[in-house]
Parts: sequence; structure tokens; C-alpha cells
Amino acid sequence: MSASHDHHDHAHGGVLSGRLGFAAAVNVGFAVVQVVVGLYTGAVVVLADAAHQVVDAVGLLTALVATGLARRGATRVMSFGWGKADALGA
Repeated sequence: MSASHDHHDHAHGGVLSGRLGFAAAVNVGFAVVQVVVGLYTGAVVVLADAAHQVVDAVGLLTALVATGLARRGATRVMSFGWGKADALGA
């Protein structure tokens, strides 16, 4: 058994960041539409769902920031890098 790492098809940082950013943007877009519709119709349940969408978007943005931090390399102060930052974002 060899210790090499075969490059197979899985998401790497750039693809993952793009997908997280897209998902966050879609959630924010839906939230804006829901706020407009909720205010226009007076439907509190739609406004509540918009708030839920915003919370989901914040979670996705937190994951996006954590993924970006985890990709940083080692520095003089952070000798092992920021590799554990993704666990904080979870």
C-alpha cells in the first residue's frame, strides 16, 4: 500500500468557497423576496421564514470565512497554520 495521495474528484478550497458564497447569496436573495412579500401581504409567517433564511445565510458565511482561514499557511506566530479554523466554523 502506498502513502501517495491520488488526486481524485473532490471539492477543493476554490470550488467549496464558490459554492458556499453562491448558497449564501441565494439565501439572502430569497430572504429579501420573502421580506417584501411578507410586508406587502402582512404575513408574519413569511417574515419569520425570511429571518430563518438570514440565519442560514449567516451560517454559510461563517463556514466561508472558516474555510478561508483554514487555507492559510503557517506563520511565525501560528506555526501550524489555521487548519483548525474550519472546526470553529462548524
